[in-house]
Amino acid sequence: MKKILVIEDDKTLQDAIKNVVSTEEDFEVIQSFDGPSGFKKIKEEKPDIILLDLMLPKEDGYHMLYKLNEDKTTKKIPVIILTAIDSETSDIECKNFGAVEYLVKSDISILDIMKKIKEHLNVND
Repeated sequence: MKKILVIEDDKTLQDAIKNVVSTEEDFEVIQSFDGPSGFKKIKEEKPDIILLDLMLPKEDGYHMLYKLNEDKTTKKIPVIILTAIDSETSDIECKNFGAVEYLVKSDISILDIMKKIKEHLNVND
């Protein structure tokens, strides 16, 4: 079973993602609502993919992405940025730090997020 870690401070969005992801596929969804607990869960759970918000309490997503990219045990985990920040500069910065996707929340549906997760986990329909 694939593990997906969702690090997002919006509980409503978290729950919506969890419902779709766990219904669509046999994926285990792990939830975290801030940077430090997210990083702890990465180390403990060893997820197959991470959905990461950039604006988080305690430690922002940029800093987390940088730490993930610097650590050889976490560098290979695909990270999909899921943010409200619609900025080309932010997109480029995140991809330079290893993000595989940069998705703007207002431009994408939960089903589109699911497609991106499956694409990066090489899971076919």
